[in-house]
Amino acid sequence: MHKIVLVTHEFHPFCGGVATYCEELARAFARMGQPIEVWTLGQPQEGPGALPVQIRRFGGRPSLRIQDLARLLWGVKTEAPRKPAETLWILASYGAQLVWLWSLRLGWVPRNSLWIPIFHGSELLRYRRKPRWHALWQQIPRPVSVGVVSRFVKNLFEATFPKLSTPNQVLWVPGAPRHEMRKLAESSALFEIPDENPYVVLTVGRLHPRKGHLEVAQALGRLPPVLKEKTTYLVAGPAQQDSLRSLQALCQKTCVNFHYLGKVSPEDLATIYRRCQVFAMASRQLGMSVEGLGLVYLEAGLWGKPSVGYRTGGVEDAILHEQTGLLVPEGNVEKLANALERLLSSPSLRQKLGAQARKHALQFSWEKTGEALLCALQPKPSRF
Repeated sequence: MHKIVLVTHEFHPFCGGVATYCEELARAFARMGQPIEVWTLGQPQEGPGALPVQIRRFGGRPSLRIQDLARLLWGVKTEAPRKPAETLWILASYGAQLVWLWSLRLGWVPRNSLWIPIFHGSELLRYRRKPRWHALWQQIPRPVSVGVVSRFVKNLFEATFPKLSTPNQVLWVPGAPRHEMRKLAESSALFEIPDENPYVVLTVGRLHPRKGHLEVAQALGRLPPVLKEKTTYLVAGPAQQDSLRSLQALCQKTCVNFHYLGKVSPEDLATIYRRCQVFAMASRQLGMSVEGLGLVYLEAGLWGKPSVGYRTGGVEDAILHEQTGLLVPEGNVEKLANALERLLSSPSLRQKLGAQARKHALQFSWEKTGEALLCALQPKPSRF
């Protein structure tokens, strides 16, 4: 059995994005009985609590600053040669990939190492903008396989590295709703909790311009007055005060009933999912950041909730248009409002799409992702 070392520059609880992906993947390997270590940045007291995996932190902060990545680079240089040859290295973040590329280039790790980079989308946009890093991929031995979290990321990888020696395979490793949330959804009855307003639209995620909270609020502000009066917009997730004030001001200006819930526990979030009628998140590409898949859309689907989002990045793999939710062109707030109105006005449509959203979400699991990565070590692994 191979020993797995998952390398990432960020590994913190409730941060979302790549950090959540890495934490859930590590937990899945542990549940599978697969030996695993996590190498990351940060201090021991910053860890996510008791995890069934060994975590090696090399200090610094979980950032892409040169001084922090240098700590991770030094850790790989000193510790990697001590690992057995059959170790499988999973490079699960942009920072980890940069560190590994330099380690290979400098000869600090064996050139015949077994390694798999996982692409989430945004790092590929960075490589396209940074010729030095892009060129470095041409100077190193090819990986065992390449992991991608969506069809969009697969296409972006092929467009970014058209001349790169084709790896043995491209692995479908999309991740899944959080394991704890899945257990809560599977053990709970699906129902809508009555509220003083009959309609609740929910967004779960950190308040950041790329997540589109302001655009969801704008869309809700365009609902017919009678429907808008009966609708409440709930937002859960971490927020900086300036972002929260902007959202509050917009909702007040457009007469949208708004409640910010902050960070909530999985149990409370389960209640909130049951309480809503529609999940909405207007993620979009912003600079060199893009939604590689959008696991919260799948998480909402666990509770039988249809989602509304933009047709951008890998969201089309998370929301199946007219099957598990509704997709609209990126940046089109008017069509976003129409989609919300359509779902809020039709209980039968919500029920139909919500039931299919639950079936779709249950097809994803972290164990499947872990098994796909291990398949890369087999003589004839299944392809993407």
